[in-house]
Amino acid sequence: MLRDAIFLRSTIWLIVLVLQCLLTATRSFKHVCYMDAPEMSPDKLPLEKVEVDLCSHIIMGFAMVGKNSTVDLNPLGGYDALA
Repeated sequence: MLRDAIFLRSTIWLIVLVLQCLLTATRSFKHVCYMDAPEMSPDKLPLEKVEVDLCSHIIMGFAMVGKNSTVDLNPLGGYDALA
């Protein structure tokens, strides 16, 4: 009888611990979305069609690699072009 009570109590504590771990893991979930400017790639999804509620972080790319392997870091005006 005592052994069953100890087993039951241990099982309940284990379940509570697992549920607490799962709850903590879901709260700290991060979904980082990377998007480049739509004008750089016309076949990409337009910004107004992106469901930003699914992203915890959004990274916008403005750099463009030219034909001679040079990098233009501001081809569209950067942040000012979005504002």
